[in-house]
Amino acid sequence: MPVVQNVGALDSNTEYSPARENVAAITRAALLLGLSVRQVTSQGEAMIIAFRSGRQCADVECFEDGDALAVTYNQNGEPRCWDVSLDDDGIKDTLRKIQRYISQS
Repeated sequence: MPVVQNVGALDSNTEYSPARENVAAITRAALLLGLSVRQVTSQGEAMIIAFRSGRQCADVECFEDGDALAVTYNQNGEPRCWDVSLDDDGIKDTLRKIQRYISQS
């Protein structure tokens, strides 16, 4: 599974971006927890961190307004979505939920 190679590049931009700042914090925390980041993409007003293991998928979407949303999904069930609290504990809680979910593959 690919991992973001240069997490520092996410927050090295001189222009302030709440989405970029939150993606960098979440990605660093994921790597510290041993959770592989599959991909980071930018889409309109959001940046998306993708996680995947087998058929289990999860995304964290960070928006330019400073909000973040997480979703877990697979081909067989309804997606589960929740707001992400962007303090350290909230980020770790979200990443642990994602880690548990994708380990079910």
